[in-house]
Amino acid sequence: MDASEKLGEINDVFRLSKRVKPELTDRFLSFMESTLGKGSLDVKTKELIALSLSLALQCEWCIPYHTAKCLEAGCSEDEMIEASYIAAIMAGTPALMNVKIMADTIDQLKKK
Repeated sequence: MDASEKLGEINDVFRLSKRVKPELTDRFLSFMESTLGKGSLDVKTKELIALSLSLALQCEWCIPYHTAKCLEAGCSEDEMIEASYIAAIMAGTPALMNVKIMADTIDQLKKK
């Protein structure tokens, strides 16, 4: 799994969506930004929640995306591993095995 490739695929999906349905795409992205932005919970906490859910739902695009967002928000690897165990409690061992995708993403993004 190449994290940059997966992140690029996310951008490709939104480019296509914006071309076909610009208003809908803009509304969705605005909703996403406002939901994940600072509010009652800080951005770091929200991204740890999003990462945990990404692992639990086994989304091969969401995991690198929210891993990158966690790093941008100042999350440590220790915090992300702890969040991954919450995913494992809620979604079982398959969620924990997705930590490999998260770890590969961390390694690849740190090399940049």
